[in-house]
Amino acid sequence: MKLQKIIILLISLITVVGCTNQTVDTIEDNQPTLNQETILGDINKEIEWREDLRLVKQKEICEQKQTHCFEDRRGFLIETQLNDQQDTFFNLIKEYELPEKGSYEKEGYSKHVFYENGYAFYKDTKMLYAAPNHDINSGNPTEDQYLGIVMMWIELYGSNSPTELENNENVLSIINGLQNIREYAQNEEVISWVDNSTSILQSLKDNDQTSEEDYLQAWKELSLLSNVVRVYRYELGN
Repeated sequence: MKLQKIIILLISLITVVGCTNQTVDTIEDNQPTLNQETILGDINKEIEWREDLRLVKQKEICEQKQTHCFEDRRGFLIETQLNDQQDTFFNLIKEYELPEKGSYEKEGYSKHVFYENGYAFYKDTKMLYAAPNHDINSGNPTEDQYLGIVMMWIELYGSNSPTELENNENVLSIINGLQNIREYAQNEEVISWVDNSTSILQSLKDNDQTSEEDYLQAWKELSLLSNVVRVYRYELGN
């Protein structure tokens, strides 16, 4: 993937993340605006056939023990049920720690940790913040930095909407991104997710007669692990 496209995708992700403070606390207690009603209609259309997702009407639900929630790309809270694959990955990223070797602090960046090999990560989420020459593949990350890179990529490439998958250029871009993830993946949960998602997307790209259900199925597979990263971020308060 060209560097320019990577930068554009990262900027898009940062924009989505920057909107998290605009979450609607409740749907029942706040009268939705016309725009919100349109968004709610889109959300309900996407998740109505999924047993693992449910639109949250009261934020207090997310505070209950063993209840997992995340903010979707539009800032609404979604409750999700994690399957075994997701739960294993969730525990993996919760227990992940960045390496101490080669790390240093930089003035003005109290929320980040920098490394001598040119990579930098967020202290709270452990996810990638910066790479050498603004190109992740231009440097040589250590193996104990891999998961922080993988988490960032999973959220980036798994955050597409079903309609965005109707564009073959977008699909090809995601397929290329998934191969980047596979290069750094160290556990079976991520590897199997990459392989399954790639297979579904390749079929989507090569098939001239795709239905709405095909796009929704591809979106479901792509969001499998990206939703886990979102849950992780939400529970951190990030």
